[in-house]
Amino acid sequence: MYISQVKCGIEKTAWVGNQYSRTPLGFYLQKIPDKLKVQRHIDRMRDIVKSHETKSQTALIQKLNPICRGLANYYAFSDNLRAFKSIDHKMVYRLLKWGYNKHPNKGKRWVKNQYFHKINNRDWYFAVVKNGKVLHSLYVHSKTGRKRYIKVKGTRSPYDGDKRYWNNRLKLGMSKSQAYLLSKQDFRCAYCQGIMTYGMVLEIDHVITKYKDGLQILSNFQMVHVSYHDRIHTSYLFKTEEPDEV
Repeated sequence: MYISQVKCGIEKTAWVGNQYSRTPLGFYLQKIPDKLKVQRHIDRMRDIVKSHETKSQTALIQKLNPICRGLANYYAFSDNLRAFKSIDHKMVYRLLKWGYNKHPNKGKRWVKNQYFHKINNRDWYFAVVKNGKVLHSLYVHSKTGRKRYIKVKGTRSPYDGDKRYWNNRLKLGMSKSQAYLLSKQDFRCAYCQGIMTYGMVLEIDHVITKYKDGLQILSNFQMVHVSYHDRIHTSYLFKTEEPDEV
């Protein structure tokens, strides 16, 4: 079997591919996350853990989760299992060290039982558990799994009027929160009430803006077209108060 290594993409979005020959006329390209990018991700997480040695476990998890989820979603459509397991394995050791530094007078078993728990038959979950209920847990990279692109049927078109088919495709590449908001809004923009369909650029917006102390919770989010999102925030940026009457 012939194997060749291929690097593709610019520096910021590099991939490494192993090209396997299976048939005389066909090849299988195995895309795997670039080792350099994975190592940068690990180093970034280690720096965050080091800077949060005096912070609570909840604050550390809330800081790490968006970063973990971002890398996992970016490499979701690749052969990521080996790289993701390596990240999770190394982070367990770094988080144990965080616990040892936080409690120098406690034993290793106490630190493990205090910060790592068994959830759904899987041990070593870095989580905050109270009265048997998981309040916060660190995102596990290897749980992402490998996603595959689903081809568009040859007879389909965005203009064929089959909203159900295209709405389901629209939700495939989104997070659970985005898909929930789309279904809740009946696939309509929260500002213009226009249809949101496949191929459009969509973004999440706050119902009550952050500068007005809006909360980072799902009930305060809404899906909008990117053009309206930019227009709203631009109006906030250049908004001026009218002068008082003399």
